[in-house]
Amino acid sequence: GAWRLAKWLEKAAEQDALKFELPSLASDAPTKVNAPPLAIELGSGTGLGGMAIRAAFPEADVHLTDLPEVMEALNANVHRNHHLLRSHGHVRLKAMPLDWTTTLTGTLPLHIAPHGYDLVVAADCVWLIELIPAFVRTLRAV
Repeated sequence: GAWRLAKWLEKAAEQDALKFELPSLASDAPTKVNAPPLAIELGSGTGLGGMAIRAAFPEADVHLTDLPEVMEALNANVHRNHHLLRSHGHVRLKAMPLDWTTTLTGTLPLHIAPHGYDLVVAADCVWLIELIPAFVRTLRAV
């Protein structure tokens, strides 16, 4: 999952194959004036996929999300790799808790981007069939 995503992004970046701009992927998303592209990884786990997105798109802000009990390890990985993830002196990668089962109404917690995301990524994150409805609701909400 995340490893394959990271390797694909690395190879595509090396071949200069990523020639699109993130905002063009979401033509129906609200226009964000002077805002960098915004990406989210659902079910980040270790954060590898989101860090690979950040490396492939240096201008993007990336939100890594997972369950609250994963935040300590996820934040530690972000901190360990902050020197690789800086852009203009800022770490444009943020880990935040997101429990899909709390998006029952189709809305997200306030700390999640209110205007939506330009890119949504998830890799190997649905391990129980019971999580599929919650995952789909979360996808619709982001």
